[in-house]
Amino acid sequence: MKKFIIPLILATTLFVPTASAYKIYGSGNLSCGVWLDNTETKGNINRELQSWITGFVSGAGFMGPAVKDTDIKFMIGWIDNYCQDSPFHTVGEAAAALMYELARGTQ
Repeated sequence: MKKFIIPLILATTLFVPTASAYKIYGSGNLSCGVWLDNTETKGNINRELQSWITGFVSGAGFMGPAVKDTDIKFMIGWIDNYCQDSPFHTVGEAAAALMYELARGTQ
């Protein structure tokens, strides 16, 4: 049992999103409030934020642990929910939390 629990604890603690673990560049620094204010009907900023999210998820999936397959509709919905609950967090923090969930295999 120890052989299973210790690697599991290490894996989850190594992939917990923290603000100081890495630098977020670009649109990921925008707040969840900006995300919520820019719905699909608002044009360019929405596409920019969605592109940033898909790039983040792609890059993190490439560099990190295996993640469950997903699609853009799920990602947008997940970020919408996260940002509703945490409007003062950044889009980057929301994306990191999304990756944590995908790494856990939930969807």
